[in-house]
Amino acid sequence: HKADRFYTLFTTGCILNTSEQPLKFYYEKDESFFPVPADSMVSPVITKDRFDFQMMSLEQSKLVRLVVGNSQSRPISLKGAGLFTSLEIREYSQSKEKRYQFALSIDAITPTPNDQIITKVLTVGPRFLLINQLTDSVWVIQEGSKFPEVQIDYGQHTEFHCLDFSSPQRILIAPLEGESKDPCWRWSCSVPIGAPATNVVKCRHREDPNRVKFIRIRVVQEKATSNVFIEEMEEADHLYRIDNNSKTFSVRVFQMNYEQFKEEVDFGSNRAFAWDEITGERKLGVEFSWGPISEGFETLKSAFVDLDKINSRRKIAIYNKTVGHEDTVIMKIKLEGNTKVLKIYDRRSWNRAASSLGYDNPTTLKEMAVIIPNIGISIIKSGEAARSELLYLSLTQCKIGFIETNVDHEIGVKVDAIQVDNQAKITTLFPVVLCPQSQAKGKQKEFLNLAITKRKQTTPDLLHFPEIECLIQAMFIKMEEDFLNELIEYFGNLSGESTPDTTSGVTTLDGRKMLHNHPLFQKDGDHQKTNAKIQAMMEEEQEKTRETKIFIEELALSPIKSSISFKKSKTQTRSNFTGTVANAFGVALLNIEDSKFNLNAIQIDNAFGTSRKLVDLIASQYKSNLTLGALSLLGSSEFFGNPVGLVTNIGTGVKDFFYEPIDGIVKGNPLDFGKGVLKGTGSLVQKTVSGAFGTVSKVTGSIATGISTLSNDQEYLEQRERDKISNKPKHVVEGIGLGLKSFASGVVGGVTGVVNEPVKAAKQKKGAVGFFKGVGKGLA
Repeated sequence: HKADRFYTLFTTGCILNTSEQPLKFYYEKDESFFPVPADSMVSPVITKDRFDFQMMSLEQSKLVRLVVGNSQSRPISLKGAGLFTSLEIREYSQSKEKRYQFALSIDAITPTPNDQIITKVLTVGPRFLLINQLTDSVWVIQEGSKFPEVQIDYGQHTEFHCLDFSSPQRILIAPLEGESKDPCWRWSCSVPIGAPATNVVKCRHREDPNRVKFIRIRVVQEKATSNVFIEEMEEADHLYRIDNNSKTFSVRVFQMNYEQFKEEVDFGSNRAFAWDEITGERKLGVEFSWGPISEGFETLKSAFVDLDKINSRRKIAIYNKTVGHEDTVIMKIKLEGNTKVLKIYDRRSWNRAASSLGYDNPTTLKEMAVIIPNIGISIIKSGEAARSELLYLSLTQCKIGFIETNVDHEIGVKVDAIQVDNQAKITTLFPVVLCPQSQAKGKQKEFLNLAITKRKQTTPDLLHFPEIECLIQAMFIKMEEDFLNELIEYFGNLSGESTPDTTSGVTTLDGRKMLHNHPLFQKDGDHQKTNAKIQAMMEEEQEKTRETKIFIEELALSPIKSSISFKKSKTQTRSNFTGTVANAFGVALLNIEDSKFNLNAIQIDNAFGTSRKLVDLIASQYKSNLTLGALSLLGSSEFFGNPVGLVTNIGTGVKDFFYEPIDGIVKGNPLDFGKGVLKGTGSLVQKTVSGAFGTVSKVTGSIATGISTLSNDQEYLEQRERDKISNKPKHVVEGIGLGLKSFASGVVGGVTGVVNEPVKAAKQKKGAVGFFKGVGKGLA
């Protein structure tokens, strides 16, 4: 009824222990302990009055410690929400040192979707969770550990700790056969479990090493927990396979440096393969013998191949002295599904296979070229009053070529020049936002050159690119803060606002999660819910394996060089004095002029995986470059005097000082040596002086920029920036002259401003208020 009142009972904080370890928590504020049993929840707010998580999160950043036995963890901060991390505790007992690893997460939840009541939940779970999906039980042990192995029965999962401090976070496994759990299989190689990965290991039979069992180990990350799936291998899931299509040769294969484990593949048969040591040299040794294995194996020739180099091909001539006959072995690596297959042919079987694929006789089927002299793209934004142009993109001499053969598709794109213009304002400091440096210097070079070769799809779910090359010339990027903000606003509006997903019962709002069915409020059937979660993760991973794979034999991306200039807006956002000074300081700090921002070239061979994996691979190559580039931008700030430019100038002078005389010696003429000394010395003096004066100039200029912002005269500030850009001095003497001229004009302008500004303001404002505001502006 409408008259009913509803009361919600809640706790401001609780601890959820989903691990198998009984834990204690130490509260630093009053130096007290409280236990949290395994697989249980404790709310200190209810059990003890002195625990109030809501107040704790505001008072301190480090409040509780996790306790195992007699050892404590580092302090745990309860600030924030949606955070997760891993934690390790070392326990010392009976002269043994153990390590325990845990996964921590902090969530802010509400008991009902519409309430603003918040409960903070600190969840402690296993760092490593092992899930046995084999048909038999399995032993698991930490590599090099002195602690005993852990047994996991079929279909079960268990928490795992890398107890041995001196050993890495890697595991070895050994299946147990039958109901008797016979340990008849040897230990596998060690596998890392600290990061997401998929590895296939093989366990050899203790009595017959040629008998092999393949096991897949997948590490799936869920927040800070590594879920380690130990699974049976199906035929289609093998990472490698050897197909001997020859009618002449039998082969033996082995991993490089592991010749003691040779596996035989008779002609007309195939065999799955995995590395004996996944961290070892990943090269496959192949030995060839004439005739079937049943007649004995005599090694006539051997070779090593790279199984990860898809579509590579190698020919080997083999001569048999016994029969006096020579034949040729052709080895080719193909991808069939997720399996990389080494196909071995003799001359006759290869001729039949090659003729059907057309590899030996590529012929051109289609050829097309398109040349577009100019392309113009205008970005229009809709305002409240009318539409206005935001930017204009122009491309010059766009050439697109396409060639189709019976084997490949080849695409080439070339663009001579590109330019992006700022159309947002009529008067702007940087009318050209982006253009090639060669274009600005009057030199014509192709700005973009892209070449892509794609193999015609012979394998389902695989896109094969023998070659992708991209060349981009150096560019200038110049932008004002106002224009950047308009771009962000425009493209942000295009993307639209995300709407919360109410069907799933989860809504994200300021880092808080409102969960209808959070484990905190549903504690029944934990084991079944864990199994359901594991099953969901398995289905998600299986879906990923069905994604289209991409293989790139050679990926070459040229270095990306740019010179960046940025001007912070001088628009006043605050009316008080403190805000004005802060804004002036920010203007001086964030102004950047001609800062070099470069990304190194990337060369990747035999890249294989899903599109997401390849993007992550390229991003990891650029990660360190982006960090150094950000530091370079900070070092190029006018506020610090552009120390990067100073070091670059002096470095160039020092290099010339030594290089020029050496160049003269190489030419063999004493006169050239003397000219080199003079030239190198002159360069050193010139670069040192210009660099030092440039640094001093930028420091004083940044101070002047900050002070001039205090005038709050937008017209004057814009004119000052335009003068700085258009009237750059060519040498020190001209710079001093321009500085004196600017100083004199500034003094005259300031004196006249004391008189003119009050009169001007009084006319505009029509009153005494405008007059006195003008007095203040003129004085500034």
